[in-house]
Amino acid sequence: MELPHDIILSILFFCTMKDVVRTSLVSKKWKTQLLLQDFPWLIFKDPLAMKKIEINPKVARKERSMFVKFVNYVVDQHEGPSIDEFKVVFDLGISCQYHIDKWVVFALSKQVKKLELDLSAPLLQDPKLAEYEKYYDFPQKLPDFNFKHTLTSLCLKSVNLTTEIVDLLLNCFELLENLIIEHSQDLTSVSSSSSVLQLKHLEVSVCYSMRFIDISAPKLLSFTYFGNPTIRVDIRNATLLSKVSICSFWRGNISFAFDILPKYFSQLEYICLRMYIHSEEVPLGKINHLRYPALPKLKYISLEILGNSNRNSLLGWIPLFEACPRLEKLRLMGTGVEDDLSFKMENVSRNGRKFKCLKTLELIAYNGDQNELQLITHIIENATILEEVILAWEPPCMTPPEVVLELRQKLPQRVKFIFMESNDDFFNSFV
Repeated sequence: MELPHDIILSILFFCTMKDVVRTSLVSKKWKTQLLLQDFPWLIFKDPLAMKKIEINPKVARKERSMFVKFVNYVVDQHEGPSIDEFKVVFDLGISCQYHIDKWVVFALSKQVKKLELDLSAPLLQDPKLAEYEKYYDFPQKLPDFNFKHTLTSLCLKSVNLTTEIVDLLLNCFELLENLIIEHSQDLTSVSSSSSVLQLKHLEVSVCYSMRFIDISAPKLLSFTYFGNPTIRVDIRNATLLSKVSICSFWRGNISFAFDILPKYFSQLEYICLRMYIHSEEVPLGKINHLRYPALPKLKYISLEILGNSNRNSLLGWIPLFEACPRLEKLRLMGTGVEDDLSFKMENVSRNGRKFKCLKTLELIAYNGDQNELQLITHIIENATILEEVILAWEPPCMTPPEVVLELRQKLPQRVKFIFMESNDDFFNSFV
């Protein structure tokens, strides 16, 4: 008895592409149906080979050659009319320009719905052995296809783009809903002359030459930016925008996160901030006296403050939390540095507002510093319907047992205490 074709496809969805190819060799019928005709998810990645490169970069050229050969084999064999997803995750660069161009044209000719090129190099165990290669350049021009493009999701990581290419992509792919651009060396702006963009999710990260973002996006739901705080952002007509994630590792300009999209703060439900603060440029008092915008709909805050000194206390952010009357979840990540003990709760400019909707307080890498303990105590005492406190530690830094006990003793009996290992890093919360 043969399994139905749909069931076979569903099973193979969970297999690697290499396993799919091996399976297709079982019989001529399977090869025709699974590889040449109907298989809709062409996902190419090789974590084992990437690990080898991470340990010994000298094997990179050999591993790249084998990876490219395998992808070309599948692409050359595939004769089906369409594919749902084409994804490449491997350390590839300009030396593979011809082959990657071929894959991009292939995917688009198959009316792909989801296209992802993640060509990032692994983090080497010994950076001294690194042999850096220039990023792959996305094609300046695309072939003319005699059909309407069906692409709805495009993710380009460690792919070199220009402003003109991004404008071309946004105007050419009329159904594009998700756009992720990360580590593009020469990209200076994300802009489009189109007034009918379908974009729902936009993420621009670690593009060091980025100067401005200028688009009209009436359907935009979420926006993520990680990079230079001097960027100019003009996103127009985003009346549905509800989720914003801002991350900056550059020093100073702490108000950057609140200046970037001021006209949309009244409608936001989610804010994720990861800020680098240098005490000599941004005194703690300045953080405390920032004028936070009204955030009447905000339900979730995720906050991490980094720095190279002892003046990065989370106490100064209490006015931000109080500006959110509907806040339901607060996620805080410790700075990992000694607190400025001269800054105490009585120095905080508070309005006395209680956290009447707060249900979950999550603490990442909490070490029991006195100022953070003051903040947590203040939140617990003023969160009238608090349901749970989650204390998550990140290996290898285990939260000291005495710190866990001290925090637990401060909780009312009604509040559930959860102590666990963090299963993802903070940046993964930037969705």
